[in-house]
Amino acid sequence: MFVKAGLKGKDRAKVYQDDIPESLGLVCASTYILLLILFIPFPFSRFLAKSTSEGLAATDFPHFQLSVYLSSVLSLLMATMLGFLDDVFDIRWRYKLPIPIIASIPLLLVYYAEQGNTNVIVPLPFRWLLGTVINLGPIYYLYMAMLSTFATNSINILAGINGAEVSQALIIALSVIANDCLYLPWTSTFRFRLPLWLLGGKAEIDVGGVWSAGMAHGSKELVERHLFSMYFMLPLVGVCSGFMYHNWYPARVFPGDTLCYVTGMAFAVVGIQAHFSKTLLLFFIPQIFNFILSCPQLFGIVPCPRHRVPRFDGQTNLLHPSTVTFEDKPPSQLATLVLRLLSAVGLTQLTTRPQDGTIIEASNLTILNVFLVRLGSMPEKRLVQTLIATQVTCNVLAFAVRYGMACLKVAAAPRSLLQTQLQASILRCRAFARQLSQQSAGHESVDSTSSAGADIGAGSSSTGTSTSRNSKTTHFGFKTVPEDEKEALVKGVFSNVAGNYDLMNDAMSMGVHRLWKDGFVSELDPGRRGALRCLDVAGGTGDIALRILDHARGNYYDRETTVEVLDINPEMLKEGRKRFKKTMYHNTPQVSFIEGNAQELELPSDTYDLYTVAFGIRNFTSIADGLKEAHRVLKPGGVFACLEFSKVTNPLLSMVYNQYSFSAIPLLGSILASDRASYQYLVESIRRFPPQEEFARMIRDAGFSTGGDFEGKGGSWTDLWGGIASIHKGVKL
Repeated sequence: MFVKAGLKGKDRAKVYQDDIPESLGLVCASTYILLLILFIPFPFSRFLAKSTSEGLAATDFPHFQLSVYLSSVLSLLMATMLGFLDDVFDIRWRYKLPIPIIASIPLLLVYYAEQGNTNVIVPLPFRWLLGTVINLGPIYYLYMAMLSTFATNSINILAGINGAEVSQALIIALSVIANDCLYLPWTSTFRFRLPLWLLGGKAEIDVGGVWSAGMAHGSKELVERHLFSMYFMLPLVGVCSGFMYHNWYPARVFPGDTLCYVTGMAFAVVGIQAHFSKTLLLFFIPQIFNFILSCPQLFGIVPCPRHRVPRFDGQTNLLHPSTVTFEDKPPSQLATLVLRLLSAVGLTQLTTRPQDGTIIEASNLTILNVFLVRLGSMPEKRLVQTLIATQVTCNVLAFAVRYGMACLKVAAAPRSLLQTQLQASILRCRAFARQLSQQSAGHESVDSTSSAGADIGAGSSSTGTSTSRNSKTTHFGFKTVPEDEKEALVKGVFSNVAGNYDLMNDAMSMGVHRLWKDGFVSELDPGRRGALRCLDVAGGTGDIALRILDHARGNYYDRETTVEVLDINPEMLKEGRKRFKKTMYHNTPQVSFIEGNAQELELPSDTYDLYTVAFGIRNFTSIADGLKEAHRVLKPGGVFACLEFSKVTNPLLSMVYNQYSFSAIPLLGSILASDRASYQYLVESIRRFPPQEEFARMIRDAGFSTGGDFEGKGGSWTDLWGGIASIHKGVKL
């Protein structure tokens, strides 16, 4: 029907150029609004009179709440109409940006008629200048109008690949629902305790009974606001989930601007009417970044082509950064300054004229092109997966900022137990840092004492070991244990988590670990060559082995490369064998599983072309011994490659990451695997692992060449996501 009406398009990122129905966002918007209209009687059912002849109990009926609901639906209807007009007439960006302001007029008028509050509580750091509360007056209405404009257009700007628009809307809607659940009431028969381990405290909040949700603290008004938000978000999740099935790669339908308009307006509605617009903006971190990055092109400083979507290469089936060219007219001084600044921080890729350095080409300023500049060309499906992973990670960080950074959180009076626990969690992280520093200082002193004795070997602080006159010790997380006991303790940890290992990795990293592993294997690609013999150490579940074999088969039709998976834990190997039974490599010589100790390999020397270890080397009793064994079993020219958690280089990210690691990960282990202690160890073991520079030195000490002066810049190691994880490489000469 849409194709017959001329609402069709072609997928620029596909080899085939079939007509694909466009503007299917109209179907989503119509279904969504119909559900909201059908739902109108239910929130107000308790106000219906007992006698059908009496109609509504007019004296008690909350006309204000009904007017808010109806004005919200009216704004969504207007957004749908304006979005569809944009699809049909292809309105230019300069006229498109203010359109959502028109759709927000019903919201703003009802807000004004009901004497909506325009006071804003000032964040703590600025109270010395602005006081505790400031009345913005008309400026607040301007802010709400701008919020609707931003929420609508920010999703529309970050588009152009299959599944991009609807996946953003779906993740943001789920985040809003998760936020609402913290405030909602529960029936008196449904009670549980909300653990604040997530925030680092020991206290718990009882949740259960009407108006008793933990974060609402007995406020009926707060509960009603978030119930209103849920009324609008739940059907939006349902509609987006259904549409995502059809819009996912390879897309069979396109959403058009209509979907962007209606989803953006839905977020503006709940942010304004439920009074959590600042929290809502935290869920738009990728969109805010993309908008700020796009401003030079949106406002004419840098030329803006009609389409800024990534460029498709039909021969390789990969997406590359799309570009804007300056061959006919050189960029202005301001444009040159902006582009060179963005290039310096890695947000755009420049091509310059060799003779005078003039910019002749630059990648377009969008977050999708940034992904391609920073991570390299990739298939369209991988690009949208990267976008989804970024959106999920940013929304997790949004919760950490909103509820975990007490020093920036707006204070309420009286202070709640939750705020007290938030501050306690920050103090707890600082205590961990002090404890770590004191332990390191203590071990340095033991090492220096040991080296003075004639009959005692020197300890190695880099591997987390120290020596005494009687026994050698090492670290098991933050605990100091005899070295000969650590192997059994580590075995116990991974025996406990083996059955839920992949589930917990997904929960802890929101699936990002899969992207890291994909990138790890891709970076090791030696190009077309003969079959390789690979050893994957601490690889019990077979994640890396499977990726190596798939990469060799998919890129080079290689069916001769073999991978031997070695792990000290039989339970992890059991999980790996179970996984490979479902693959084409089962019962083939391409993969085998070996139980063994990485520090005492019972394998011949000079045998393997590639030695990999992913998220495992930090659990070695002696990292130095493990590296020496890796060097021994590799052939000359063989490559050692390690993917491991590392030291976060950005101070703000480090603070948020530490808070998440020590609070959320053990809690997730407790909930999903019923094993808090094992996941507490996993977090602590990450903190005990040497930083990038020190680990690179240890690799060189084992006999590998690591790239020398190029460390941190593609030589010895490559940081992932600000140093949360790093890829280390070394070559046996």
